[in-house]
Amino acid sequence: MNPFIYLYIFIRQIGTAFIFTVISVGGFLLSIIVFPVISLFSKNAETGSRNVQYCLHITFRMVTFLMRLLCLVRIKTINWEKIDTAEGQLIISNHPTLIDYVYLVSLFPQMDCVVKSQLWDNFFLRGVVRAAGYVKVEDPVSFKKKCLERLENGRNLLIFPEGTRSLPEGLRPFKKGAASLIMGSTCKVQILTIKCTPPILMKSQKWYQVPSRMANLTITAHGELDRVKASSGEEKLIKAQANVNAYLREYIESCI
Repeated sequence: MNPFIYLYIFIRQIGTAFIFTVISVGGFLLSIIVFPVISLFSKNAETGSRNVQYCLHITFRMVTFLMRLLCLVRIKTINWEKIDTAEGQLIISNHPTLIDYVYLVSLFPQMDCVVKSQLWDNFFLRGVVRAAGYVKVEDPVSFKKKCLERLENGRNLLIFPEGTRSLPEGLRPFKKGAASLIMGSTCKVQILTIKCTPPILMKSQKWYQVPSRMANLTITAHGELDRVKASSGEEKLIKAQANVNAYLREYIESCI
């Protein structure tokens, strides 16, 4: 391999370490300095979490700019005109890489997210997810109730049906949560698919395993989900949810 390629990879490894530091330390500082001030000047918890999410939106826009500047990742959006700017949408997406969440929040000024319990207890990020009012994955009844409340209050909600990052060989089995929310609400459901080429920060990759060229993150909007089509017109709720789950996985897999 050309020596300059090794140098380029090394520089990008340094850049990746820098971005991780910015996100981790920056998140910690935001949670102990900025977010308490936002909370203090917000009239209630609802407004406070919205304001925190907008702050994260601006912050991640700067982070994604840095990632492009450091030749790490460039983003491309396709069919973005299909994304309705109105709030109260359930957004369904695959989850190929650690940074797709960062890019999605940079695109949506308000976005509630479903997060794993590990993030809720992470030293650097727990202040962020709590101040933003993200939904913690817990028992199914409580989880569904909280998610539906957000949607009914006109908030956007992002959920990765796999529950965690995809495997290198393809999508994981979809959990039941997304299908349950789809059939339990009347909100608009938007489908996104994400591709990252060459792969970076996937489930099996270490942070320093960077490719020899800049990664391209492509986010495609597929428009509103047709519930009747996705459920095959099934009237029994459990069967309808199973049909929706299978439809989502098959559709997203065919698009990535």
